[in-house]
Amino acid sequence: AAAATAGNGKSLWDLWKVGGPIMWPIGLCSVAGIGLAVYAGMQYRLEKMTRPDIHAALTQSVCALDIPAAKALCGGAPCLLTSILLAGLTRTEQDGTPDIPSFEKAMEEASVEEITDWHKPLNHLSLVAQIAPMLGLLGTVTGMIGAFYKIGMGAMGSPEKLASNIGEAMITTAAGLIVAIPCMFAY
Repeated sequence: AAAATAGNGKSLWDLWKVGGPIMWPIGLCSVAGIGLAVYAGMQYRLEKMTRPDIHAALTQSVCALDIPAAKALCGGAPCLLTSILLAGLTRTEQDGTPDIPSFEKAMEEASVEEITDWHKPLNHLSLVAQIAPMLGLLGTVTGMIGAFYKIGMGAMGSPEKLASNIGEAMITTAAGLIVAIPCMFAY
């Protein structure tokens, strides 16, 4: 804080205080955005979505129409791909013969369900990226309302009385964008 104060006269905490109460929800959005970005980065890896370690064995058993072996592989290695494939494989055989239309329909239904579940963290990250600049805009509006109120009370000739409200307006806008831009990039 001492180095920041010596450099430009304001520490991060000083800027936070000037931003007013809107800075707290923006800070919460920042923490949520970082958490969701880290979680999504860990969740959306190839190893967690497709399980390349069983890919060759799974391909071989499906191509050979060895449905019990393919089901066993899918059941023992849960991931996005195996969950969708397992849903199709459970409806594959009817009367001992493969039923391809039923297999495709089951996989389509399972893929919609699975992808919806897997995309929830990304949807939340997108929500944070949309809310943060709106909160910054709210801080801008409240800061400008305060400045206009002071102008109405006769502070037109003294800009130092308006500085805190205008500072609130600009700092919250910047903070909202500082949170939203990385969240949108991570999304």
